[in-house]
Amino acid sequence: MIFMMAKNKKMKKKPAQSVSDSKIEVKIEGKKSPKQKGFSAAATAVTVLIIIAVFYVLTSTTEIKIVEMENYTIIETYAEEVPYTITEEYQERVPYGLPYCGKTGMNFTATEPKVSFAGSGTVVCSFNLTNLEIKGGTWEYQAYIPGNVGNRYDKHNVGPNETATFNFYFDSSVTSPFSCVVSPVSLPSIERCYWPEETFYKYVTKTRNVTKYKNVTMEKPVTVLSETASVKTVNRFFGYEMPSLGW
Repeated sequence: MIFMMAKNKKMKKKPAQSVSDSKIEVKIEGKKSPKQKGFSAAATAVTVLIIIAVFYVLTSTTEIKIVEMENYTIIETYAEEVPYTITEEYQERVPYGLPYCGKTGMNFTATEPKVSFAGSGTVVCSFNLTNLEIKGGTWEYQAYIPGNVGNRYDKHNVGPNETATFNFYFDSSVTSPFSCVVSPVSLPSIERCYWPEETFYKYVTKTRNVTKYKNVTMEKPVTVLSETASVKTVNRFFGYEMPSLGW
C-alpha cells in the first residue's frame, strides 16, 4: 500500500538550465620564473633611485653672498681758519720836539780783492760789495796793480740788500806780483735822524691793521662708497633662485 502511494505521487521536476544562461568564469594563474622576478625588482629600484636623484637635483639649494657697491654723495661740514683784518689801537713812545738830522755813510760789506786770469793776455782784479741799507746807492772804486801803469775804475748802483761785483782789467805781461790795491772814489750817503739823550718822551695812541683768524664752518661734497651684502638661495646645480629648503 505504501508502494502504491509512492507510485501515484506526482513528482516535481526542476526546470533545466541552458548553457547559454549560465556564467562560466575561468581563472588561469601562471607562475613567474625567478629571473623575471629579479629583473622587475631591479627596474623598480632603478626607477625609485632616478626619481629621488631628480628630486634632489631640482630641490637642492645653496646660499651665495651678493655684495653690491654703490657711490653716493653726502655733504660734509668742516672747520676752516679764515683770515680777517681788524684795526686796533696801541700805545707808542715818541720823543718831544724835532730830531737832529744829518748825512752819514751807507752801511755795506765788501770782500777782499782777488786777481785772476781773464784771457787774451789780461788779468782781472775783482771784489763783491753788498748794500746793507733800505735804499739804493752808488759806489765807485779805483784799483791798480804794482808794476802796471795806470788805475782802473768801476762804478755800480747797488739796490737795497743787493750785491754787485767790481772788476778792474790789467795787462798780464807786467803784473808782478799778482796783487791789486783798491780804494774808494766816491761812497753814497744817507740821511739819519736822532734825538739827544735828554729828550723827553710821551706815549701816543696809534692805530694799525692786524690780521687775525677765526674758525668758519664750511661744507663740501664727499663721495662715499657704500657696500651692501645680501644672501640669496639658489639651486645647487643650475643656479636659479628658489626658496630655502635647507638641503
